[in-house]
Amino acid sequence: MYEINIEFLSLAEAEARYGMQMPVEHIATNLGDDKSIAIEFKRSLAFCSDGERISPEVVCEPDCSGRDDEDPPTLFIWTRSDLCANLPALAASRLDCYNEHSADLMHNSSYMEMSGGGIKLRVNLWLLKTFPGKMTTRLFRIVLVSAEQVIVATHRLDADEMDGLMVGFQACCSGSAINYNPYRIYSMAELGCFEGLVDVLDPSIITAGVATLTR
Repeated sequence: MYEINIEFLSLAEAEARYGMQMPVEHIATNLGDDKSIAIEFKRSLAFCSDGERISPEVVCEPDCSGRDDEDPPTLFIWTRSDLCANLPALAASRLDCYNEHSADLMHNSSYMEMSGGGIKLRVNLWLLKTFPGKMTTRLFRIVLVSAEQVIVATHRLDADEMDGLMVGFQACCSGSAINYNPYRIYSMAELGCFEGLVDVLDPSIITAGVATLTR
């Protein structure tokens, strides 16, 4: 099992360290207290997963070091303020991935998930563009934010561990979203048994929306 280094920061310390990668004021103003959002750092313009631009003013200063240990793939996740107590357990969680069918079996989605403290925090894999990196990546970070609490989780993997993680992600995505066709798997009679069913939300599962910081 690979190593995860945990670091606790104040909101002010996190803003000073990450600068425009962490648009705290914009998130606090527009997100609301009942939602969660994940932002992966990428140097282009900021768009929501539905294609709507969220902030044309948000820009990032490029880091020219090119070293994975100095500028690793980083995913910022803002969560609801009532999840503060769950944040340490979530930060210490290794990433898992799985597919989930809609109640009517017509859709299949792939998720990357952290779990801890009775809560599961997940992100749709298809909405991530650069995180957690590629096969050669050995280090990535997840920055969790809830109210005034910030926890930085640095995941350090060897070659086999990262290869296994990425293969798992790819395997999930190979059978979901645009790669999923329910009519190839289920008969019309089987699909008819589930027709009209709607998904029931599980309060213990938090699905974060995704946006990308770009310039």
